[in-house]
Amino acid sequence: MCQPNDVDHDMAPSWLSNKVSEAEHQEEELRSTAMLPVTLPTHWDGSLYSLDAVEGDQQDILLEVMNKVCEWIRYANPDNKIKSALWRPFQPMRLTVIGAAGTGKSVLVNTIVTAIRSLFNHNDAVLVAAPTGAVAHNVGGTTIHRMFGINIWKADKEPSQGVSKRMASMLRSTFALIVDECSMISQPVLGAAEKHAAMTAHGGGHAQEDWGGIPIVILVGDDFQLPPTQSDGAFQVVNTLPSKSEQNIGAKANGCRQFLHFSTHVMKLTIIK
Repeated sequence: MCQPNDVDHDMAPSWLSNKVSEAEHQEEELRSTAMLPVTLPTHWDGSLYSLDAVEGDQQDILLEVMNKVCEWIRYANPDNKIKSALWRPFQPMRLTVIGAAGTGKSVLVNTIVTAIRSLFNHNDAVLVAAPTGAVAHNVGGTTIHRMFGINIWKADKEPSQGVSKRMASMLRSTFALIVDECSMISQPVLGAAEKHAAMTAHGGGHAQEDWGGIPIVILVGDDFQLPPTQSDGAFQVVNTLPSKSEQNIGAKANGCRQFLHFSTHVMKLTIIK
């Protein structure tokens, strides 16, 4: 499913470009005036996700994430820096969650979203991106191309000024980002997503920080499911690791580094629900 911002404005008819620009402007107005109500994901029967309902390895991962949330809250209080002689800079969480079909990945994602949105009372406190519209719909998210203004033909293409403005508004208060079905995310797309987030998150000015300083970023998926359709994914990182001369060039090299970074902190869902 192609979402509005997946369209390349340079190749689209003028009427379509106008419609996309109009929709983006309306979304920007709603965000800037805080008119968007907090939306919590629901089960098929309309009931909300509950922290008490997760168990086993789901609970272990949820606790890991929420402990990091609590840690950030403590660090956000300037008094704690003064009171503690052991104070050190906050270390963002870069986590990969893997699990086969039926292990409850979507339930975990929706429970994390519920917990963080309820805590911060803001939709953009946690965002969910996915490789396709169908996957995004399943977890109440947005395609990664739409969310981060990534051109579907050329990931290295810089987003337009209008798209950058929309991303800046969306990422102004983002505390956590979840990327679902990461096995389908290619190295160029992940690299472009990180780069665009770094340019626009938290008011901009954080381009030198990983993901623009977003405290929690989680990749969720099953590496034995569908691979990316257009380029190398996580499995090909070892074979495509860029040389030192290439490491500062292009979205693919950055995506390769990102997959390696996320591979250092991995938690597994193993229990079939």
